[in-house]
Amino acid sequence: MIGLLSICQENIINDRIASTFSSIILKNFGDKLNDVFATINENEWTSFCQGLITLICIKLFYQGNANERSNAFDLLSKMPEGEQREYAALKLLDLLYHLPYRLPSDEGMVLFELVKPDDLKLKYLELADSLEIYIMYVTYFINKSEDNANDLKENIKSQLDRLLKENHLP
Repeated sequence: MIGLLSICQENIINDRIASTFSSIILKNFGDKLNDVFATINENEWTSFCQGLITLICIKLFYQGNANERSNAFDLLSKMPEGEQREYAALKLLDLLYHLPYRLPSDEGMVLFELVKPDDLKLKYLELADSLEIYIMYVTYFINKSEDNANDLKENIKSQLDRLLKENHLP
């Protein structure tokens, strides 16, 4: 049922109880990861994934502890390789992009590595929590990109100019 809940910037509230709830469910899920995945059929995957991403997002948004946040990303990394894991990572990136959440370097790199290079979008660079992290992400994107290097550089330059003008990167 959690997959039916929508999270957006307008309805997210800083709440310790929601964070504790999501942490308990994610811990139990992580302990039985393979057993749970064996029971999910293809028709249930989208709803299950949305619920999982919602719980991870709640945990990330409210946890100040870097170890707790890291555990949420470890959970995605432990998922069986394939389309489902990539789908979950992309859904989480998209959700975090639309929320006031910024990714420290280690968190962003974990998510980026779970996604095919062709699916990485420049908008995900905006999740960086500092100029230094942004540059690290840009380097990763350029190394993985198969796009025209000149177009990519121009798009990155435009994005960086805008982000600096908006004081988006401290």
